[in-house]
Parts: sequence; structure tokens; C-alpha cells
Amino acid sequence: MDLFQNKRTKKQKLNKKQQQQFVHLLEGLLTNGFSLKESFYFMEKVSIFNKKLTNNLSNQIVLGKSLADIFLELNFEKITIIQINFAQMHGNLANTLKQIDLHMQHVQKYRNHFYKILSYPLILFLFLIMILIGIRQFIFPQLLIENQSSLTIQFIYNSPYLLLGFLLVIFSLYLGFRTYLKRKDLIQQANFLGRMPILGIFYKDYLSALFAFEWGKLFTQGLEIRSVIQMMKQMDQYSLVTELAREMEKDLEKGILFHQQLQNYSFFTTEFSIIIQQGEIKGHLGKELIIYSGLIWKRFFNRIERSIQWVQPMIFLLIAILIISIYTAMLLPIYGNMEEFL
Repeated sequence: MDLFQNKRTKKQKLNKKQQQQFVHLLEGLLTNGFSLKESFYFMEKVSIFNKKLTNNLSNQIVLGKSLADIFLELNFEKITIIQINFAQMHGNLANTLKQIDLHMQHVQKYRNHFYKILSYPLILFLFLIMILIGIRQFIFPQLLIENQSSLTIQFIYNSPYLLLGFLLVIFSLYLGFRTYLKRKDLIQQANFLGRMPILGIFYKDYLSALFAFEWGKLFTQGLEIRSVIQMMKQMDQYSLVTELAREMEKDLEKGILFHQQLQNYSFFTTEFSIIIQQGEIKGHLGKELIIYSGLIWKRFFNRIERSIQWVQPMIFLLIAILIISIYTAMLLPIYGNMEEFL
């Protein structure tokens, strides 16, 4: 399911925290008038990162290596490298780095929030599983002898095997999903993901916000759509972008307008094409796309926050159902025996 290809060298890497520090520092240096060479030289001198690493990066910049290739070596996400490639086209690198920095801060914030929400119910769930194992080993065998026909007891006694079977089914579905996607080209993969329930909503917002911002920057530089497409075709490492550029070029030759083309792609939001159409008519396409990108990013993260808030109640509901099932399995046979005795 690799939409942008995945050829990474393993010479040097930064963890997520270091990547955010790296982007934040580089953006600050460029904003304050440093060139790329001067920025990496500064990093080398202040020793914020591994000195051998920063020295190697400085040498690569001197030798003419692109910033996108350096980000690739440092193990940044492919979507981030695409943004760097776009930034090298429109020249507003500092602004793009600022957007990347803000995005990484948001992702880290919601990741920490997600872990915090999950921590307590997961500990409770694990504790409950341990209790269930103890009950299964010491209490259920006697209940099985006395109530062999009880479906509830049979179900809970065999629950580890049922859970294992459930996990195997999920894993098999995941492998089947990956195999299915690999048989399709990258545009078809993206369209499929964009049509998926729930996930597709997030996927469309993410890609629409990304392309709106980067296209907006290019259009504000006075470039036309054909020039933008030619630039996208040069990004041969990241196949979704290049395949999209090739398809768009063919459609332009057929006389299909830019905003009409976007309606054919399920991985863009429905209003994206409308924004482009209005921007072309009013002559402010670049500015409108940048504003639209900001709105979509805000909506994207608001949706993530709302989704995370549903996780904890759902886990607690699952735990409650499990507790009730255990008590039911234990108490019903006992009440049944009491009725027979009476």
C-alpha cells in the first residue's frame, strides 16, 4: 500500500522527536535569512544533533544534493518529502517547513492524547484478562463438570481459542487487503482508499489539504497548470504524484479542464474542484487554495480529536460486556443448581 514508493537509504536516521527539532530549527534559520549551506553549517557547530550526521549533511549540500533527498535519508515520511519537493519548485521553502513543523506538532499532540486515553482502559482490560485466565483455570473446570451443556460457560472457557481465531481472521483480511491493493496502479489505490468508509474521509482531507497548499504556492508564483504538471512529472521517486501528473496531462490534451479532472478522483474532497473553478474565474486561484488548505487541515485535526474521544468509551463498553459475561457464566449455573436443590 505504498503510494509514493519506498526506497530509503539506511545510512542515517532521526527519530520522530529529532525530526521535529530538525524541521523547526531549519525553518527558523531560513526565515532569519540563512541559506541552506549556512543552516547546516550552523547545525554542525551548535551540536544539537550528532556531529558526524550534520557534517555529512553539510557535505551533501555542498555537493549539490537536494534537500528532498536529504530528508529521505533522514527517514522522514514520504508525504513530507513530497512537500519538500514542491517547496523546491515554488521556492517558498521556509513557509513549507513551517507547515510541516505545525503538522508534526499536531500529530505528536494527538498521538500523546491517544496514548493517554488508551492507557487506563488497556491496563484495566489486561487486569480483567488475567482474572479471566485465573477463573478459567480454577473455577470453570468444576462448572464444566456440573454444567457441560451451558453454552455461556463453554463460550468463555474456549474464549482464548476464539480470540486467537478472531485475530487470525483479522490478519488474513489485512493480508488480502494489501494483496488486492498491490494489483492496482497507484491512482486506483488512492481512489479505493478515498472511497472507504470512515478512513476515506480522513484520507481525502489529508491529500486535499496537502495538494491545495502546494499547488496554491505554485500558482501564486504565476505558474500555469501545464507548468505545474511538468514539475510534478519530474518527481519520479514519488509515484502517486507523477502518475497523477501524467493522467492530468492526458486529460488536458483532451480538453478536460483542471477543475473537471479533480471530480474524477475519489481521494480529493468534493469541494476541491469547486474551489479551483471559482479561483480560476476570479483570478485568485493560488490564494484561495492556500486558504482552503488551512481550513481543511483544521477540519482534519478536529475530526481526529472527535474520533479519539470515542475510543475510551468504546473500550469501557467492551470491558463492561466482558465483566457481565463472566458473572453471567458463573452465576447462572449456580442459580440453576440452587433451583434443583430447592
